[in-house]
Order: sequence, then C-alpha cells, then structure tokens
Amino acid sequence: MKHLGILLLCWSISVCCWCQTTPTSKIILKNKDILTGQIIEMKPGEYVKLEIVGKNVLTIPYTEIAQIILDASAEATEPEPTQPRKATTSNKEKTALKNFYFETINEVSLGLGMGKVYGFDMGPFGGQLVNQDTYGGFYTVNGVGYKKMLFAGIGIGILGHSGYSDDNNDFGYSLPFTLDLRYRPLPTKQFSPLVMIGTGMSYYEGSIGTFTMLSGLGLSIRFQERFDAQLLLTHHYDRFSPQLSVENGILEDVFNGVYVNYGGARIGISYRL
Repeated sequence: MKHLGILLLCWSISVCCWCQTTPTSKIILKNKDILTGQIIEMKPGEYVKLEIVGKNVLTIPYTEIAQIILDASAEATEPEPTQPRKATTSNKEKTALKNFYFETINEVSLGLGMGKVYGFDMGPFGGQLVNQDTYGGFYTVNGVGYKKMLFAGIGIGILGHSGYSDDNNDFGYSLPFTLDLRYRPLPTKQFSPLVMIGTGMSYYEGSIGTFTMLSGLGLSIRFQERFDAQLLLTHHYDRFSPQLSVENGILEDVFNGVYVNYGGARIGISYRL
C-alpha cells in the first residue's frame, strides 16, 4: 500500500505539471464563435488542431480564424497570412530602374566663326585667314537619362557652311558625330541651369575629317512632365586631322594642324520616354 500511495502521488504531480505546461487556449472564429481547448498542433497559414472537452479534436482552417488567444495572460494574435509577403528588394529594384529612361534631344544649331583659321599662314604679306565662316543646321542626340538630372547619348547632325574667308574657301557642309553629356543641377525645378560637353569627329564635304569638341552653358525649361525646352550658348572647336580623313595627301600639305573656333547657340526640345 505504501508503494501504491507513492505512485499515485507521482502521477498526480505529473498531471498537474502537464496541465500547467499546456494552458487552455481560445480561438475566435470570423463568425464570432469562440472555441476553448488545448492547441495540440498548429501549421501557420493552413490549420490549427484544437482538443476540446471529451478528447475531441477539431481541425480549424486558418481562413476561418479571426484571433488566437493562447492562454489567459497572452494577447490576441492575428493568424499569419496564407500568402507570403513580396520581398521589398524587388520593389527597390523596380524603383531604381524607373530612374533610368530613354531621352531624345533635337536642336537647331547656329555658329559664327571666331578669330582666324589657326595653323594656316598665307605668307608674310597675306598673313592668316580670318575665320568668316558661319554655319547652321540640325542636330539630334539620343541616349539614356537618369533622374532628370544626367544624360549621355550619341549625337549626329548636318551643318551648312558659308566659307572661311572672302576667297570662299567653302566646304559646303559638315556632319558631326559626337558623344554628348549633359547635366541639370536642379532636376525637380521648372527652370534649371544646363551644362553640355561633347566630343567626337566631323566630316566635311570631300571626306575631310576633324577632331571636334563642343561645350555649352544655358537653361533648361520644363513645360511638361516629359518635355523640356533647352537654350545653350556654345563653343565649337574643329581641328583638321589627316588620320580622320580619306584624302590624306591633301591634308598633309594644306590642312594638317589647321583648327578653327566658333561661338554659337543651340535651341531645342528634349523628350523622355
């Protein structure tokens, strides 16, 4: 009898401990019903198994659960969503891609010869030719913009020339090919300064090539979300080069090292896709 009493005491203690470690829980359903029992299995996002009075086990889908109260001291918790949340990194990547866009700029370009035709001397009595050449034409550049602030593109144009001097040393036309970089320091404002730098080559009538450099400073005016008007005061530099020309023999004797400068203006419109 003594041993039987000890066994009964141990069994009672173990039952009490089990009851303390498995508290009574409440599940509030979306239809306002309340179920009370012990949660014996929980699979987040799918179901909860609740043991109620009489050892009966109910399997409750997560879609029917409004709140879960684990015990008297616990706060009500919402069931975990059945669908996993989208990763925030994908949203950041999409936002970063939206900062880049295609942009096209189309301008009317005008230029007036400055100084002399440097590197070309007509002798002690003739001196150097005065650069009386003027040009006018069309220029377009297409490339990639970033945050309405930076732009990089490839430009091409066609310019008609009047001639370098009274002797009408006229090449007729030139075709500039340039890498064009532009910067708008105030991208969110309607009015912003605009800086332009370009470099590349030009081909004059007769396949005579020059190294070309462009620079400009002006104003960008936003009149619609995708459209900007642009006005630039520019400097245009051309240095003739036999390496860029087809008729090398002529250039080596006459045009090698000759360079000219122009001051001018560009007026145009940019469009962002």
